[in-house]
Amino acid sequence: MFYFCFIFSFHQINLTSIHFLAFSILYVVCGIPFGFFADKYSRKYLVIFGIVIWSAMTIWQAAAKTYAELVIARMGLGVGEVKPLN
Repeated sequence: MFYFCFIFSFHQINLTSIHFLAFSILYVVCGIPFGFFADKYSRKYLVIFGIVIWSAMTIWQAAAKTYAELVIARMGLGVGEVKPLN
């Protein structure tokens, strides 16, 4: 009955995986330096930096005109999500 909602073409699945990889790889890679900076510097500034980057990349995703811009904005979103809140 609802099977038509879950039918994706191979091309759509590949584009989704590229978005996921762009986000997750930078999220993991940037987590280590952000953790180091959280131990060394004030977390207040790191959180502000993360929120500013996250907000700018979210706006850029909405305004992206090409696929390359969208992927770069997703990568930046991965950087902005690594806010050391602990």
